[in-house]
Amino acid sequence: MRQYGDTNPAQSGVPSYAALLLRLRERIGDLVDEVVRDVAGPDDVPSDVAHAVRPAVLWTLETLAEPPPIAASRLDELRDEGRRAAADGEPLQAVLDRYLSTGWVVAGARGVAARGAAAWSARPACVRRAARGAPAARRAAPAYRTG
Repeated sequence: MRQYGDTNPAQSGVPSYAALLLRLRERIGDLVDEVVRDVAGPDDVPSDVAHAVRPAVLWTLETLAEPPPIAASRLDELRDEGRRAAADGEPLQAVLDRYLSTGWVVAGARGVAARGAAAWSARPACVRRAARGAPAARRAAPAYRTG
C-alpha cells in the first residue's frame, strides 16, 4: 500500500495527505456531528457534547497533518486535557471515546474526501457504521452500562 504521494516524507516531512486533512476542516461541523452521534449518551445534550468534541476533532486533523512523529507539545496538550477532565470529574473513558471516534470518522471522511466533496453526503452506510462503531459497541456491552 502506498502511503505517500509523489513526495518522500523523509524529504518534506509533511504527510502527503496533510492538505486533505486540513481541507476537512471546512467540514468540521459534519465531522463533529458524526462524532457526537457516536459518543453522546441518551441523556447528553448534543450541543454540550459537540462543545467537548470539537477540540478533539481539530486536534486530530491538525496533528495528523504535521510531520511525524507527533510533537511532544501535542502530546502535552492531550495530557493537559486528561488532567482537566479528571479535575472536573469527567471519566477518562469519555475523553478517550472522543479521540477514538474522531479517528474513525476522520479516516472515513479522508477516504470520502479523496473521492470528492459530493461523496460526503452519499458515503456508504458501512463507513458511517465503522465511524460510530467502537464507543457504541462498548455502550451496548453490559459491563460498560454497569460501570
